[in-house]
Amino acid sequence: TTGKSLFRNLLEESDPVLKDITNKLADPTDPIPAYTEMVNHLRRLCNIAFKVSNPGARKAHTSQPWHNQNVKEARKILGKATSLTDSFPDQTKIKELYYRIKGRYKKLIRNSKARHKSKLNQDIEEGKILNWQAFQKVKKLKTHSEQFNTVDMENFESFFTNLYSDTHATLSVEEKNIMLQEADKINHHNTNNQDEAALTLNTDISTQEISGCIRSLKCGKAAGDDMLSNDILKTLDDRHVDILTAILNKGFKTGIYPWTNSIITPLHKKGARGDPDNYRAVSVGSAIGKIFSTVMLDRLVQFRE
Repeated sequence: TTGKSLFRNLLEESDPVLKDITNKLADPTDPIPAYTEMVNHLRRLCNIAFKVSNPGARKAHTSQPWHNQNVKEARKILGKATSLTDSFPDQTKIKELYYRIKGRYKKLIRNSKARHKSKLNQDIEEGKILNWQAFQKVKKLKTHSEQFNTVDMENFESFFTNLYSDTHATLSVEEKNIMLQEADKINHHNTNNQDEAALTLNTDISTQEISGCIRSLKCGKAAGDDMLSNDILKTLDDRHVDILTAILNKGFKTGIYPWTNSIITPLHKKGARGDPDNYRAVSVGSAIGKIFSTVMLDRLVQFRE
């Protein structure tokens, strides 16, 4: 609650940034600069308003026997790397450094757990410990995890890139272009003939449409690669909703949609874990992109009726 209140206050003090975004919207050909500035602006406010974390979460592992001094030091370094990444979210080198530090930290935890488990097993075998709690501790300490090398990861990336690209066998590039040309012809015909039902598809997106979509968003959902969750968008004031509407309209008119990136997480279904075809892809898209898609879907449904 405190974080949301601070976030709302920061939104009210955003006049200079909103003016800058409005100036970027003056470019009739490209919505990307205004969209990028809007996303970065909201992320900066989030970093300030929601910087205070749950103190209990930081102490989650400190009481564990495998949480030794080396792990504690590595955790401090990771915390500093996280703060640095929060301060400079668009710096690629800082992100790469953060992921390297995070990887080393996780590896250190795995090794520490493995050593602790080995020690427990040895004590049980030698009769130093003979109780059910000791067996339960050994059972809970999972040290094995599926390891993927660079070739595996490149294979996965290539597989899912092709799966969601224009080269996918479901629809060729030529077929897609033909369908787009036919849609343009229908649109041109209906516009020239003032088809009222068709004109509703091409009218500017209204603030009321965007506000309605924002209200329908569910809280507690994962954020996309722009790191803006539904909860953040539901907190926006009227001025920011107006700016967001203008950005979506600019994308609608130019056909440039910078909110189409998604984070794909492969979930194993069955079979060999090294085969990407044995995974189901779960995609997390941009919340802003979902708003735009919902507006388009509502219009298409209305058009068909």
